[in-house]
Amino acid sequence: MTVARAVPAELPALVSLYDEAAQWLQERGVVQWQVGAHTAQSLAAVETFVATEKESVVGGFCFVPPDPDIWPDAQQADAFYLSGLVVARSHAGIGLVLLAHAEQLAAAPRLRLDCWAGNEVLKAFYSRAGFSACGCVAEQTWMVQRFEKVRVGC
Repeated sequence: MTVARAVPAELPALVSLYDEAAQWLQERGVVQWQVGAHTAQSLAAVETFVATEKESVVGGFCFVPPDPDIWPDAQQADAFYLSGLVVARSHAGIGLVLLAHAEQLAAAPRLRLDCWAGNEVLKAFYSRAGFSACGCVAEQTWMVQRFEKVRVGC
């Protein structure tokens, strides 16, 4: 598996992964994403990375600007903000590998991310990956759980 900055031709495949993941999650009662929320245009507007295997997109993630409503200390924190970690169902289990790639690519001592506070499975996954919970904040009509990983040696 290779992880690299996405090129425009890869974005439609990544959008399909997001839509498939959103549908899969919704079928399980998890409202983490909505089908259609990720577009090629929105992915092109941020630092988007894809994981490929045999020329197929099997995962991805983005580095995004911090949301000041979720991270009010963003101006003082030297951090990268990870969003949209997605894995093809055919490659379930590579999420930790993608997180490790994100950590290597992040050019800051802190890597931050968030998720819907009701997604217990995802919160446990981030904790297992070494992220520390940093409290919850309200966003519109739901609660968001914040996570941070401080990288040693940065």
